[in-house]
Amino acid sequence: MTERRRQTRDHVRRPGTILSPLGYRVATCRVTDLSQGGAGLVFPPEIDPGERFVLIDESDGESYECRVVWRRRGRAGVAFEPEGPPKPG
Repeated sequence: MTERRRQTRDHVRRPGTILSPLGYRVATCRVTDLSQGGAGLVFPPEIDPGERFVLIDESDGESYECRVVWRRRGRAGVAFEPEGPPKPG
């Protein structure tokens, strides 16, 4: 399998929160890997966070505008968006 990521991701185990673009809490999640350009997430499989959302990394309080790149059964890979509306939280 060919690696298509632009940046190397570090494997992590950090708590996270998924917020809607309007700032409403959608779900808690776990950040499983992290790079400058995106992250891997695990969340309850019944949750649909949408195609765009805000991720709060609870370990450091950083927030990221995210776009879903892929999704499968409670897991997703997201790209961080460089621009967008102001980040809630």
